[in-house]
Amino acid sequence: MSAPRSFVDGLVSLDAVETRKRLQAALTEARSKTGGRGGDGVAEAIREVESGLLAAAHWAVGRIDAALAEARAVAAREETIEEAHAAVVAGLDRDDPLRPDVSARNLAISRGEAPPPGC
Repeated sequence: MSAPRSFVDGLVSLDAVETRKRLQAALTEARSKTGGRGGDGVAEAIREVESGLLAAAHWAVGRIDAALAEARAVAAREETIEEAHAAVVAGLDRDDPLRPDVSARNLAISRGEAPPPGC
């Protein structure tokens, strides 16, 4: 008979969805063990975890709300001339240096010739 798998095995490699599933499984098993010997310690652990989860959820809601409020305020605010200039400069900085277009079509147009048919 093998030892039961620990809920913390591989926990650090799980993403948020899998971690929530693992937590749900651990809480489900823990709630089933509160009646027998050692049940008081398990019940206390459940109360502590649920209290911590509630505090974390309150913090998370507040953090997301603050970020959304800031995003709404930025979106509603008119862009300043300095910000517009900085955006243009940043865009230019990301581009490759401009090179003249020396394609046959543009050379013909620059000499006043008509482009070849189908162009």
